[in-house]
Amino acid sequence: MAITKQTRRKPSDATIHEQSDNRTLAALVGAAALIFAAPTANADAVSDFYTGKQLRILVGYGAGGGYDRVAHLMATHLSKHVPGNPTVIVQNMDRCGLDEGREFLV
Repeated sequence: MAITKQTRRKPSDATIHEQSDNRTLAALVGAAALIFAAPTANADAVSDFYTGKQLRILVGYGAGGGYDRVAHLMATHLSKHVPGNPTVIVQNMDRCGLDEGREFLV
């Protein structure tokens, strides 16, 4: 009985790319499964918390500027999309620096 040496074939570049594509696809499918299998947030508890409350957006610049406009735009959308539909108020603090704004919050 003769023993023959088996040589291992080196995979071609096409085979390596196919394996890489399969691994990428498997990773994407696994990530999607984890995202969709994650427990959904209980919106009732959040809705109960924000019902009848006020959210305040502090703007460190005067009214009518670019930051004020962005804050009002955000307030419009936040009041519609936060569960419980809280009242969102934009408060402008003209000439408010970083230290004054921080002290106001604390």
